[in-house]
Amino acid sequence: MKKYTAIAASALVLGSVLVPSTLTALAAQVDETQAREIALSHAGVSQDQVAFIQSKLDSEQGRQVYEVEFYTKDYREFDYDIEVSSGTVLSFDYDSEYYDAKAAQNENRYLNGSLAAQTNPGQVSVEDAKKKALEHAGIAADQATFVKAETDYDDGRQVYELEFYTNDSGEFDYEIDTENGSIISYDFEAEYWQKPAQASVSQNSSASGFIAVITEDRAREIAASFAGLNVSDVTFRKIKQDMDDGRLCYEGEFIHGTTEYEFEIDASTGKVTDWDRESIYD
Repeated sequence: MKKYTAIAASALVLGSVLVPSTLTALAAQVDETQAREIALSHAGVSQDQVAFIQSKLDSEQGRQVYEVEFYTKDYREFDYDIEVSSGTVLSFDYDSEYYDAKAAQNENRYLNGSLAAQTNPGQVSVEDAKKKALEHAGIAADQATFVKAETDYDDGRQVYELEFYTNDSGEFDYEIDTENGSIISYDFEAEYWQKPAQASVSQNSSASGFIAVITEDRAREIAASFAGLNVSDVTFRKIKQDMDDGRLCYEGEFIHGTTEYEFEIDASTGKVTDWDRESIYD
């Protein structure tokens, strides 16, 4: 009986120590309203600039997060992941929803092939674009490793697509207008990422030195097969090597009948990591 009493007394003492500590930890957690405020503050957007906002509780890599999405009255879109336990911004994404009809016409010409040979960037050099991205991200040049810097088209505008990693394993993606240097979109993820070992350049290596075990022809076969088709049945609009989360992959598009397919295939394993299909009339 005395032993039971001693144990009970110990439990009460431990409880008096642990319970306040637990309550303190819970009190440190951010609620949904605070998560929204953190996202708006980080984006530099005031409440009166917001046209729409929504948020929900979710789980990301074993951590509870608030997913916050909002649009501004000048057609900008923001998406945030805010850690519940600390209020830390784990990831954010920004897109300018502006659409230029004249530029869209240029993109149509580009896709049809009449501008296929166009490689000249606009008034902004790729090095200037890199500097702009680093300045916006608040990252010093010696703290970043660029794994992608190329020109592409987005909503009819020629852009630089930039991707770089920081020494503390953060990933940044930027799209910067080649004509005027404006930031079209950017994305950040605080990842537990380690740079893959580089190998000597071979026939299947990318310009960055990462080896592609899967050839481009094999990637075409995998993509077509994933759609239940043969390579001879489809028309590939594009396929290229790219870096995603530190991994070399193939990104591409193809058409079969009235359906357009977009895919991403891991260049090391041949696994389809991203897939989308839609009508060409959408």
